Amino acid sequence: EAGQAHAVFHSSFKTERTTFGAYPVKNGMPDETRKIADFSYHIYTTKKYGVSWDGKVIGNARRPIGVMRGAAMFDILKNAGHKVDDAISSAVNLRKLVGGRICAYVDLEGVVDPNLSAHPEWLEIVQKLSPPIRTQPYFLMFSKAFADSQPELTERVWDAIGDFRKSPQFETLKKKYGL
Repeated sequence: EAGQAHAVFHSSFKTERTTFGAYPVKNGMPDETRKIADFSYHIYTTKKYGVSWDGKVIGNARRPIGVMRGAAMFDILKNAGHKVDDAISSAVNLRKLVGGRICAYVDLEGVVDPNLSAHPEWLEIVQKLSPPIRTQPYFLMFSKAFADSQPELTERVWDAIGDFRKSPQFETLKKKYGL
């Protein structure tokens, strides 16, 4: 947004970001054939709070729910009537959860799970609820300035991402990294 980067990896589509960012588009909608990947948001909690998730409603959330600062989940949870508390990192949110300042934490499993693995003491306390609260495509978002100045290159990069996703090499990497 401040013009300090030409592109950002793993950016979910948000209409308000299109004022400064460019996504691959087809027929006026984000082109999922040229996404990087789908990522899932999960709810993390502890047994002591009794937070539940039936795939539609978060129950027993009597304290704020933690999210990453600037994440799309902030507005989604707030609009669903939950108190929301944001923090600058997954580790901060997990410390808040374990310490009792929040009753649950919603974030991308690819962000939270490695933090949990790095802190075995948290693995005994924190539980991941299923199904995911949301799964969505993530893209390589170019700055609008870069995309406007290099439209052909921008399209070629997005096409290359889409082509790679169809390749046997990508299938091998998906299996290797559990994607």
